[in-house]
Amino acid sequence: ESERRKIRGAVRLRNQITHCDVEFTPEFAMAKFSEVFAFLAYFQARHLGVEIEDVLGEPTLQEVGKLEKCFAELQRIAFQRIEDEGISSDFLMACPACGEETFVTENLAGVCYLCRTAEDVVECPHCHEIHFANDMENFSGLIDADCEEGQPVVYNDYGYRDYTACPSCLLRIREDIEDQRARAYYHECEMDAWYRRRDGDPR
Repeated sequence: ESERRKIRGAVRLRNQITHCDVEFTPEFAMAKFSEVFAFLAYFQARHLGVEIEDVLGEPTLQEVGKLEKCFAELQRIAFQRIEDEGISSDFLMACPACGEETFVTENLAGVCYLCRTAEDVVECPHCHEIHFANDMENFSGLIDADCEEGQPVVYNDYGYRDYTACPSCLLRIREDIEDQRARAYYHECEMDAWYRRRDGDPR
């Protein structure tokens, strides 16, 4: 699956470049090139039995080597800056663009020190971990609510006040709400049975 994701990502990037539908910095271009090239070399050798030097001539490999050295230097500079600024690993994430662990979230800044990609990041109100804003999901559809006279009315929020969550928390919240619903249903059934017995109802 990880290989499929890399292939889909490379195809998507190729299509964006072909249709002039992408803007990126030289750092981003080098990062993506290095990522795709490394994967290509690995994939061909492992699955097709073809080494990269069998496909590319020596002059081309030398040019690729220069790019790789340049990217390695950019990586070194990015990691050095992270160290110089004393940024904890708690505030580092894999960059959604270049894939390197150089995306800084300290103070919710949300920028990659390698390829300079900027993304909005937020703290999940349930686990308090930092996530990309576009990964957060709304689960207001799981609570019991309705609209009366144009106003939203919440009948049961199941103990949740903020209806956005990261994917991990959303899974736990969904299970929790389903469990609460099931317990409430069984409790209601038990109460109905108790009242029927008290009132002499044979059912």
